[in-house]
Amino acid sequence: MTRDPEGVATRAPSAPPPGAGESGGPEAEHGTDNDEAWSAAFEQLREIGRDLADFADVSLERARLGVHAGAFRLVAVAWMALAAAAATIVAVYFLIEGLAGGFAALFGAPWAGRLAGGLAALLALAAVTLLVRARARRSNLERLKRKYEQRRRARSGKGVAS
Repeated sequence: MTRDPEGVATRAPSAPPPGAGESGGPEAEHGTDNDEAWSAAFEQLREIGRDLADFADVSLERARLGVHAGAFRLVAVAWMALAAAAATIVAVYFLIEGLAGGFAALFGAPWAGRLAGGLAALLALAAVTLLVRARARRSNLERLKRKYEQRRRARSGKGVAS
């Protein structure tokens, strides 16, 4: 430490290290190589960052296209289901109308034909509903029987008696 003219203690300025500031020393060449290496590394990192940004953009665009394609498929399927429902309703209407016309010709009165046609349509609908219900019930019972038979086999090594 040194003292200034007023007597206050101050630090002495430090001397630069040997070779600092000289243009021909080994440290200067080494420092230049380091700077070039760091510059190259940072440039590669910038390039990687740009590539990652491009990849993210492409991935986002692919996701958007997938959403658009899925939405289009959903709308197309909805329209096809609506058209199939409308065609089914028209076909059932024509069937019932034809049945009613046949009964009207048989009974000789249009009201009796319509009444018999409507009644036949309701009976057919009830029969189909009961058949579907019975088939679903039987299928569920068979599935449950297989499930519990597998459980019992796993526990005791035997099957369920039918």
